[in-house]
Amino acid sequence: MAMDMTGSDGVLSVSAEHLPGLIWLVAAPLAVCLVIAAATTLAGRGSAPAARLVGWFETLPVAARAALFASMIGAGVHAAIVQTHWQEDRTRAWLFVLDTVAFIVAFVWTLGLRPHWRMVNLVVLLGTVGTYAAYLLKGWESLDLVGLLTTTIELAVAIVLVVQPRTAVGTAKRRERWTLVAALPIALGLLLGTGAVASATNQAHHHHHMDDMDMHDMDMHDMDMHDMDMHSHH
Repeated sequence: MAMDMTGSDGVLSVSAEHLPGLIWLVAAPLAVCLVIAAATTLAGRGSAPAARLVGWFETLPVAARAALFASMIGAGVHAAIVQTHWQEDRTRAWLFVLDTVAFIVAFVWTLGLRPHWRMVNLVVLLGTVGTYAAYLLKGWESLDLVGLLTTTIELAVAIVLVVQPRTAVGTAKRRERWTLVAALPIALGLLLGTGAVASATNQAHHHHHMDDMDMHDMDMHDMDMHDMDMHSHH
């Protein structure tokens, strides 16, 4: 059974409730790129603070940069759509609040490269991805563009942290970058596959439920006809 891609509930659709998350997905990376470009320009003109910022960024492992980016995206997207879920599903809203806090903690922890920063990020990332996948398979959430992009980033970074459990040095840094590049389509494929399975499963369950209702209606109709026959005999 094909997964809907462009319909109102398709993968490439964005509901009004998730629009703030999409805005963050677009604005946050642009803002980061602008800050880095500005800092690099100022450092080239002799700005000491900008030079320190650029120097610090360049010393960060690729995996740490990716983890910081994933935490920034995850925290921003979840925080942006807490309010939209607050009225309709308070439990889900609180889960979004918890996720936002967890991503902020992971971001701060990684910022200073504190002990076990990789494990902290893995717990947050895999916990978030696993919960989202469970919601998809249960039919409590449908895969849309915001969920697809956000979770692809989270899962891709988690893959990098698993494949590269130690800080890369020398030529290994290039391999770490290529691992991140390869992890993105893998994560995207896994998410699309999960969405397809969830869509097929939930549609089959819906059809089964409708068949049961039709059978129930037929039984009720037969009972009504039987009652009418009984009354006519009387």
